[in-house]
Amino acid sequence: MEGMDELVKSANAEELYPRIEKALKADTDHLKIILQDPAPEVLFTALRNTNLSEDHLMILLKRRDLPEKLLETVERLPQAAGSHRLQVALAQNVQTPATILLKILPNLHLFELDQLTRIPGGTPDQKAAAEREITRRLPMTPLGNKITLARRGTPTVLKGLLL
Repeated sequence: MEGMDELVKSANAEELYPRIEKALKADTDHLKIILQDPAPEVLFTALRNTNLSEDHLMILLKRRDLPEKLLETVERLPQAAGSHRLQVALAQNVQTPATILLKILPNLHLFELDQLTRIPGGTPDQKAAAEREITRRLPMTPLGNKITLARRGTPTVLKGLLL
């Protein structure tokens, strides 16, 4: 049985190497297709592609099946550090680790935080962290925004508004 496992691993490796090579050398258009690959090894390699842009990373971050290590790698890329759009996409991905999310939350706008509380499939920790950040900002929030939050906010946010 062990010999069979080794045979399957070597067959998968032979299939994987050409895809990894394509991910490293792909042009802008083909990179969009490669970012849909199910193999994490291919995705990690695609992050090292010189043609990788913010739009490619947005495509990647829409996926819900990404491993945490890949999201940590994306967060450390220079494109992500300077892009509010990518930070929002990272925060909205349900697989984003809490450590990254806590770094991103202070940089998000109030209603982006409100959206995080309503993401389908979001973890309770993500929602609670967004609610805490909204509640922390309430004293400095204009009245119109408070009224809007009262209409669509979560019970925790409503409690903060009432206090």
